[in-house]
Amino acid sequence: MKVVKYEIDKDILTVGFAESNFIVYTQLANDTTLTKQELLQKAYEQCKSAIDYEKTQEEHAFEWDGVGGEEFVPESPNAKIVELIADRYFHQFEIGQETVEIALSADVKDQYDETYDGAVQFATTYGNISENTLIIPSVTEHTEVVITAEIEGISDTKTIQLFPYIEPQVIQPEPTVEDYLLDLDYRISCIELGVI
Repeated sequence: MKVVKYEIDKDILTVGFAESNFIVYTQLANDTTLTKQELLQKAYEQCKSAIDYEKTQEEHAFEWDGVGGEEFVPESPNAKIVELIADRYFHQFEIGQETVEIALSADVKDQYDETYDGAVQFATTYGNISENTLIIPSVTEHTEVVITAEIEGISDTKTIQLFPYIEPQVIQPEPTVEDYLLDLDYRISCIELGVI
């Protein structure tokens, strides 16, 4: 890939990347704290999707004759964003349930906003993890479990709420006037029959 334009005007940097027979232009703020290579990389990240699109086209908005330009090699993909995904974030244990298994996965994107394939490490504050499955023993009180997914120094955390088994309570309804009248009728009948 070639850089065929690198121009600063009023703190706006315009960069033209040429490849094959086309040019893609992009603009960004000229950050004076970055090196030229860092600015080129930032510009490339910004317009990579347009470059990929142009590769699929037969006609281009900006044609390139293949002459001039300086060589530019973009950085290899590396993890930039990771999102931890659990198949549930809430669990209430049932009677006799000793453990619960929660499936874990991670969505990782690189600096070009494309799916990145790398080894994600999971960690938990309670239970243990085996082959991307979190195995949690039952709890006796409300417990928050914090899970972390980490790859290449980038991480994401999520919290799972755990609740212990709670014995169902039988709720006795308040007696109504009808209940009192039925009870009174029953008592009168018992007295008339000589049972009471």
